[in-house]
Amino acid sequence: MIKDILSENEELQANSRQIDMLKEHFPACFNADGSFDIVRFKSEIAAKSNVLQEGYELKFLGKSYAKLLASTDTTTVIRPDEAHNALPENANSENIYISGDNLDGLKHLH
Repeated sequence: MIKDILSENEELQANSRQIDMLKEHFPACFNADGSFDIVRFKSEIAAKSNVLQEGYELKFLGKSYAKLLASTDTTTVIRPDEAHNALPENANSENIYISGDNLDGLKHLH
């Protein structure tokens, strides 16, 4: 028992109890990496709330990576094969051609 307490005390920092209390009562004020978001904390404890400033926020793992991918130019180009489509056996094909700016995501769907 004393050995456990001594082990825990070695890992403690001067503000460990305060940080634990904040994590317990204000978990939304901590970022994914465990750092404390002082701006969010200030808005949580503000005496007056600005209800006009509130909005919906969607958070998910990979959001930053998704933003990065959305800002990069696509390297995938899909074009109809005119010569293949002109063949008599392909004249009545029911294949479809999709045109758009998010074709990179389609390769993961099949």
